Amino acid sequence: METVRFLADYRGVLTGEVFYQAGDVAEFDEQPAEALIRDGRAQDASVAAPGPAAEPTASAIFSFEAPGEAKAELSDRPEAPRKRGRPRKVK
Repeated sequence: METVRFLADYRGVLTGEVFYQAGDVAEFDEQPAEALIRDGRAQDASVAAPGPAAEPTASAIFSFEAPGEAKAELSDRPEAPRKRGRPRKVK
């Protein structure tokens, strides 16, 4: 018997027409378990499940630069020349 974790919702011949949702863990004989893994519908349960996404840290959320510094950087950039004339009509 092999234990698998489903990566997507599945109901079919390999599971005996039993419905499993993504994230469910179940035991199957070797042949159906290998077929589910090979088809990408499940993974071996001994492989760690993907955890929740990491929360952003305070340094990623807040900028520690002084407000005047950021504006100075933007004002130092050369501006692109502006095009003259009418804007084109887009079809």
